[in-house]
Amino acid sequence: MPGAARTSPWKLVHNRAGEYFYTAACGYHFVKNDETWHSVYPNLVIGVNDKINRAVLGGHDQSSFVERNLDPGYFSLRTLTHMSD
Repeated sequence: MPGAARTSPWKLVHNRAGEYFYTAACGYHFVKNDETWHSVYPNLVIGVNDKINRAVLGGHDQSSFVERNLDPGYFSLRTLTHMSD
């Protein structure tokens, strides 16, 4: 998708001592209703621990709901800093 923010689909995770702990990876699917709106959703997570030769898979439901009619004021600095009041 042109202009979309891109992040790495994998990450090397280290413990507090700075030692390699495991590799995490995400899988994504793309949603597009027409030429006016599209989005990216993570739907798969993989964790690989090379020290003990183990891996785990986690997934998300394929159905998604996106609220697109939120009041723009909801995302103001004032609202976000007072959400936990």
